[in-house]
Amino acid sequence: MSAAHTLDAQLAQRLSASTLKKYDLKVLVANGVATLTGTVAKESDRRKATQLATIPGIARVENQLMVDLAAPTRTAGVKAKAREGAE
Repeated sequence: MSAAHTLDAQLAQRLSASTLKKYDLKVLVANGVATLTGTVAKESDRRKATQLATIPGIARVENQLMVDLAAPTRTAGVKAKAREGAE
């Protein structure tokens, strides 16, 4: 298991264990950069995602989450994907 895969699995678990689990969020880790995509309902949720993604091994968080008061919610949790060859 690559370091990137381990990190994005950790991030997905952290986000899924939080109040953000209701949103359709995606996590991609490549070269120590965590990229967050999806839509959340509030700016505070966007900030919380950045805080949760700031863990050892992540040099920078690229928060591309969109804020939309009508953000769709889901029950399946957060998806994580490591970019192959990125560590």
